[in-house]
Amino acid sequence: MDEEITMAERMKKRRIKDKIREALKGSFPFVEMLPQICVSGNREAAIEGCGGLLSYDESEVYLDCRESNLRITGRDLELYTFSYGTITVKGHIYKIEFVGRN
Repeated sequence: MDEEITMAERMKKRRIKDKIREALKGSFPFVEMLPQICVSGNREAAIEGCGGLLSYDESEVYLDCRESNLRITGRDLELYTFSYGTITVKGHIYKIEFVGRN
């Protein structure tokens, strides 16, 4: 019986989450325009929403991220993935900074 209650509670929570997600869908369009950065320690950064690669070497990656540019500095940097507006950089990352456009 406890398992049935637990399963029913899970289903109810899932329906509530789905309703909230659907209600918020499209409510924050500006978030889709901003770059999203996921950092794993100081060894990897995945950036979604990039317009392109401006420059790259083993100590600096410079990205076009719509409203500003993004500079990643470090050591032994390499582009791990580069597709569909997502770039993953691996290496020893020292700094990630937004740099205004001139």
